[in-house]
Amino acid sequence: MRLFDYIKKSVILCNSSKRGEIGISSLIAITLIYCTCTGIGVKYKALTNYGPTYVEEVESVSSGEAETTTEQPVEEAQPPVIKVEKSGEATSKVYRYATEDVNIRAEQSLNSTKLGSISAGTPIEYVGTSDGWDSVIYNGVPAFIKSGYLSESMPFFETVTLSVKERGIDPNLPMVALTFDDGPNPSSTTRILNTLEKFGVVATFFDLGYLVDAHPEITQREEAIGCEVGSHSYNHKNLNKLSAAQLKQDVEKTEAVFERVLGHKFVLFRPPYGNANNTVQKNINYPLINWNVDSLDWKYRDKTKNLNRIFQTKNFDGHIILMHSIHEATADTVEDLVPELLRRGYQLVTVSELAYYKGYKELRVGSIYRGF
Repeated sequence: MRLFDYIKKSVILCNSSKRGEIGISSLIAITLIYCTCTGIGVKYKALTNYGPTYVEEVESVSSGEAETTTEQPVEEAQPPVIKVEKSGEATSKVYRYATEDVNIRAEQSLNSTKLGSISAGTPIEYVGTSDGWDSVIYNGVPAFIKSGYLSESMPFFETVTLSVKERGIDPNLPMVALTFDDGPNPSSTTRILNTLEKFGVVATFFDLGYLVDAHPEITQREEAIGCEVGSHSYNHKNLNKLSAAQLKQDVEKTEAVFERVLGHKFVLFRPPYGNANNTVQKNINYPLINWNVDSLDWKYRDKTKNLNRIFQTKNFDGHIILMHSIHEATADTVEDLVPELLRRGYQLVTVSELAYYKGYKELRVGSIYRGF
């Protein structure tokens, strides 16, 4: 007799007793005796998580029948695998990470249509590599990235924390950074500084190490009036042609000049000609600052042409304007450019200020920035 059937009959017997000769306490005692006499027991098989499932066996000794229950294991969390159906087969998507800001092309040519760009650290679906180009999927369509700019693992980026002085910059108002390369020059750079000081504005000078060494008083004045001084290398070599050891030597030589003249190293670096291949990016341990407005003042050497070129851009907010502090025509240009930008409502800031107030409190070492 099953235990359940026995208990049910016992309860009926208890309820049918007119005088309660068989009470609840008697029923409990009877039940205990029944269990003892029939030898009811439970035997468990140890649970294990080594197999594909957990198995729990419950064996009823009285009936000789074994009941087995199976439940699925609790699996450890695994990274999601994204699969796409292709030719009737499920294949996993493969991703690569951009090692720097890089353009995406419609075809395997630098002259082909630019579909867009991705910033350093951004993952993109990777298809394969051939003829010096990586095939990718960009916005759902096949595209190409020049080989050497994608990594299998998420790249680690060392960063530089920006520090700016409080001088009343309103982050909600438009701002632009004027930058000057190749100086300092005793004549033209001095004139540019005179204009900046006259209007109470600042700029960023990317000076050459050997000229800083030759004209320390000009570089010191740049910093004294609130301008930022970055490095443009020691003597304007094409860095793409230098080895890692040569790059390191150039940086260290320039650092030594800055420390001697200004008392500290520079924070920002602009590569000559804007050239920064993979070797440069891996061996220049500073943020690399290029531009998105080119005055072509080195080519025109004419104030009117310089201004016309600059004002082809209609919105300067977050932009970096490239000029050169070694040309007298550039000094002429600045005399008209600064008041005109102010008239149009722009705040003239350093590159570090531009980045900081646009939300870039840190800049990645070896990464190229053209604007913020």
